[in-house]
Amino acid sequence: MKVKLDMSKLKNIAEALGNAPKAKVGVLGSKASRDGMNNAQIGLYHEFGYGVPKRSFLRQPILEKFQDKLDEAGLDGSTVFETASQTGDLTDLIKGIGLVGETVVADSFRTGGDGKWPAHAPGYKNNTGMVLVDSQQLRDSISSEVS
Repeated sequence: MKVKLDMSKLKNIAEALGNAPKAKVGVLGSKASRDGMNNAQIGLYHEFGYGVPKRSFLRQPILEKFQDKLDEAGLDGSTVFETASQTGDLTDLIKGIGLVGETVVADSFRTGGDGKWPAHAPGYKNNTGMVLVDSQQLRDSISSEVS
């Protein structure tokens, strides 16, 4: 008796995971620039509370909401393995994961950090009435990239 074992899917998984691209989400590349202080600097101050009230628009929402959003989008671990075994390439899947990250961050701006962000200082005039969305430049600078 001979047993033939097709290892091609396992090979695809190993190659895909070994060469898996990475998604970055945040204030990236050309989206950082603006007049005066750039979006990356402004984001840093708010993310960590340097001289302003702490309003985490990246780390906290990603930690709290990202996995649920991935699950909702059908981008769980089994999807990764299925895609890897079939195609051997995770680039499109990772791009989708980056877009989910962008959505999580956008939701944070829309909801004021789920209502957890400190309000503006008394007397501060804001164009939109939303915390961290005065000129909309910081919110609109969030993007993702895969490398």
